[in-house]
Amino acid sequence: MKKRKGKRITILARIGGLLRRLWHAEHSLSARARGLDRLMDIVLAAGMVLFVRGTTINVMVLAGFIIALGAVVDDAIIDVENIVRRLRQHRIRGSDRSTARIVLDASIEVRSAIVYATLIEVAALIPIFFLDGLSGAFFRPLAGSYALAILASMGVALTVTPALCLILLRNAPLERRESPLVPFLRKHYARMTARTIRSPRPAYAAVAVLALGGGLVFPTLGQELLPDFKERDFLMHWLTRPGTSQPEMQRITQEVSVELRAVPGVNNFGAHIGQALVADEVVGIDFGENWVSVDPSV
Repeated sequence: MKKRKGKRITILARIGGLLRRLWHAEHSLSARARGLDRLMDIVLAAGMVLFVRGTTINVMVLAGFIIALGAVVDDAIIDVENIVRRLRQHRIRGSDRSTARIVLDASIEVRSAIVYATLIEVAALIPIFFLDGLSGAFFRPLAGSYALAILASMGVALTVTPALCLILLRNAPLERRESPLVPFLRKHYARMTARTIRSPRPAYAAVAVLALGGGLVFPTLGQELLPDFKERDFLMHWLTRPGTSQPEMQRITQEVSVELRAVPGVNNFGAHIGQALVADEVVGIDFGENWVSVDPSV
């Protein structure tokens, strides 16, 4: 079984490498191609970690990967965009610094932000691993796959991304026209940031109020694994002793109908007994299905 899983992982890795080469060949090593390349590396890395841990792919694991997609895409963009921006600036100024040095400095600029952001996201998942019962069994695979995906994303961002940028951006054209909206946003963002840095107390107060409010509301939230779907129709299987006659089944079903419709909130009742002509249910006359409809106002 493990050999079969190992072959699947190897085939997946080869397919990922082939798609990466085809994408690069078609799109001439563009920034989008490099972002897709990192996404493939991250998915393969997370899948290999799951394979080593003996975890199978299920719906909750895939859901964790999908939820982590936003953080993974952000990691894929932020490092590449900062390197491209620094390379473009040095080329415009005619700098004689080596491409390797520029890529290294640009990667170091965002490295601490990537590491701290990833650690904060992983720390936020820790309470999920201490859940008990069905809720814990249900959500732990989701949280685990999410944490693996963003940790793999951080590892790729710190190691693979700078190396790929050094190889692929050495002689790549980086000139582009800046959007007219960017200067406007940059101006207002700089003004807001400067105001916050000069007097950070309102920001600290807002965070404290939010934290206090969350602490007060948390005990009242409760815990529920599945939501209430407000189902108004119920199916009841009615099984009696083998050999029960049809008149007896009809009599029992009619009595049940009278008793159930006397219950406040029951809107309607229906039933069928035995097997219909050429039906797919292999049952006898001693089997019935009762349909109970509840009033929506209940």
